[in-house]
Amino acid sequence: IMQIYRLLRSHPESRRAVISLFDPERDFDNIRRDIPCNNWLQFLIRDGRLNLHVVSRSMDVIWGSTINVFEWTVLQEIMATWLGIE
Repeated sequence: IMQIYRLLRSHPESRRAVISLFDPERDFDNIRRDIPCNNWLQFLIRDGRLNLHVVSRSMDVIWGSTINVFEWTVLQEIMATWLGIE
């Protein structure tokens, strides 16, 4: 998270502010029956606002979306506050 903050602080136009959430070495261990639904996050500053793109391979309406939308929007708000933007 701090690397993303530093990158966007020094290069607000960057498209490289990406966090990978999927680790094949850990997530393909033949023990788990599934892999993470959320694969990566990309933070983009456009028109003075922080956008957050979340790539998901799958998301169910009852369990996944309700908690994930909350988690990612809180993270987006924290980063925007740190950066001093909307």
